[in-house]
Amino acid sequence: MGWSAHGDGCGGFGEEVPDDVIKRELCNTMQRNVRKYSLATHFIYFATVRNSETVLYRMRAEPGEDIVCTQGSD
Repeated sequence: MGWSAHGDGCGGFGEEVPDDVIKRELCNTMQRNVRKYSLATHFIYFATVRNSETVLYRMRAEPGEDIVCTQGSD
């Protein structure tokens, strides 16, 4: 299963919502769904722009694996 979001001005959250807020919500959603669909491998992506370059963060959760979101995990 795949879960993704983007920063740098997300229309769904609002143009002024910072990346940290969007990443935290993505992580909360991912944690719920990793538990809900425990037999699946999960791929999590967050894309943003830093210093005029595209940056992609990624995580992978194997079946039965627990994911912990950390503050400021850039």
